[in-house]
Amino acid sequence: MDSNLSNAWLIKLSESVLLKELFVEVTSTLSIPDLQDGDGILLVEESNGNINVIAVARFFRKRISVDKVQLFFDGIVSLESKPSLEKYSITTSTINVPITRLEWSTFQSILSEILGIDFADFPILSGETPKEQAYVRDLLQVAVEDDLLGPANGPDEEIIGMSVRDRYLVGKLSPLIKGDDEGVEGLEGSLELDKEETKEVSPDELNTKTGRHTPGEEFSSSEGTSDSENDESEEVSAFKNQSLIPSSVGFTFCVDGSVEEVRLGGKVGQI
Repeated sequence: MDSNLSNAWLIKLSESVLLKELFVEVTSTLSIPDLQDGDGILLVEESNGNINVIAVARFFRKRISVDKVQLFFDGIVSLESKPSLEKYSITTSTINVPITRLEWSTFQSILSEILGIDFADFPILSGETPKEQAYVRDLLQVAVEDDLLGPANGPDEEIIGMSVRDRYLVGKLSPLIKGDDEGVEGLEGSLELDKEETKEVSPDELNTKTGRHTPGEEFSSSEGTSDSENDESEEVSAFKNQSLIPSSVGFTFCVDGSVEEVRLGGKVGQI
């Protein structure tokens, strides 16, 4: 990302703003600014009355849940020297919230003095260590869950201009069974509960069907009728299938880091 389009932020760690090695977790109800992919982050903490810089990071994505906000980085460099902010003319009185916007020129000068590099050359995670590999896998899982299941923008997200079913592929709730006399909510016609069929009958009123039906025999039509004399069997069409069982399936597995490809269902996928 072009550094000229990036913003810089100062994040002050505390009991409610925690650094979890490669990301920050905010557990308070404070309002989180609109950080963008590629923004520069200066992580500081207070110690013995001084506010010291402990790490520099590059912002990647924000994830909002009911009780916390996670700020993920795609690059972070921890500092051993931990210089004081006063050295860069940043006073504690200017830090009145945990996340504060920082002038880009100030951020760049601090980065240049501490690491001796420009932000455009800031190192990103390479995935060479087991810790980074696990972190990248977690980021992938988070991205897939948010994109397919949602809500991608947190529990208060509003879908405008499209249906929720168009935005998210999975996570659709099955219709509610409201009661014996009301049927399935939102369904009509043959899918509704037939009150005549649900009434109690005596054993003498039951009619036993005398047709032939071999166990395991497929239905010969998508309407669910059986004809064992018909040699041609037709699969239930997806269009007419009103089952509430999802039509997709997932498969989770782990492999050794040296594995380059896996075979699943006859298809080979590269890792």
